[in-house]
Amino acid sequence: MKSQKHSILSFLKSRFWGYFCISSITLSFLMNAYFLWYVVIANVFLHHIHHETWHLPFIEKVLDHSLFKKETGPHITHPVYVQCLYQLMKDVDDVLNHHKITYWAAFGTLLGAVRHQGIIPWDDDLDIGMNFEDSYRFQELIPVFEKLGYKVQEHYFGYKISAGESLYTLEKNETHPPTCDIFLSKNIQGNLVFHSLFARENWPTNLTIQELYPLKRWKFGDIEIWGPQNPQPYLTRQYGNWQVIAHKGWDHKGKDNNDFRPFTIKDFKSAQSNESPQNRFKQ
Repeated sequence: MKSQKHSILSFLKSRFWGYFCISSITLSFLMNAYFLWYVVIANVFLHHIHHETWHLPFIEKVLDHSLFKKETGPHITHPVYVQCLYQLMKDVDDVLNHHKITYWAAFGTLLGAVRHQGIIPWDDDLDIGMNFEDSYRFQELIPVFEKLGYKVQEHYFGYKISAGESLYTLEKNETHPPTCDIFLSKNIQGNLVFHSLFARENWPTNLTIQELYPLKRWKFGDIEIWGPQNPQPYLTRQYGNWQVIAHKGWDHKGKDNNDFRPFTIKDFKSAQSNESPQNRFKQ
């Protein structure tokens, strides 16, 4: 007959082993679930997730590993497409400046102006902000943009200015021409908040009025555009470690290279175009 002391030790050992197994299985499950969500599911459905998700330090380190990133890097936007984007940006700048409508570079366009002094090599659209109260005056300028060969459409966040067929011919794998998105914002307690509630949900990070004004001219390829006078804090809130880490983002051009995984920036040159933008707007 076993002693009472030996029975108690056996009981404790069995309980300890059981708790250890349960804890190990639970931890393993949580780690696999964490990995599955951020590396697999989020990589497929990134356009439904805010940018901040990708800039958790752990995720950046994991996804920057050679096992997960493409060795060839992001898809570089074609020079002809880039050239049309630069021309579009110059035309928008010329028209709005002439009619004294305030705008500023936003999102990837702002990031490109600050980090690359031009269009990001893998970017494929333009983003600018505008005060909501100027939207009515902007509507009056739609015929001006149409005369220059652009199409202007209202959108939930504001407007889209797209290059018409006379300015750009889509290739076989392309679904969208060069486009400039205009995001309408308003001042709420010192923050520039999107007028559209849906836009606020998609992009919750805001510029402050102090960061925006007075506006500053930023080099953007061969031209200059308006942007915030102190954009760095906003860019950090929006893109994390933007000076070193980048990701392609949504492919507006063709949706055939939606590689959202972060990568380390090694070349800070701006996107290359075939020629400089022309003075097309006749005042």
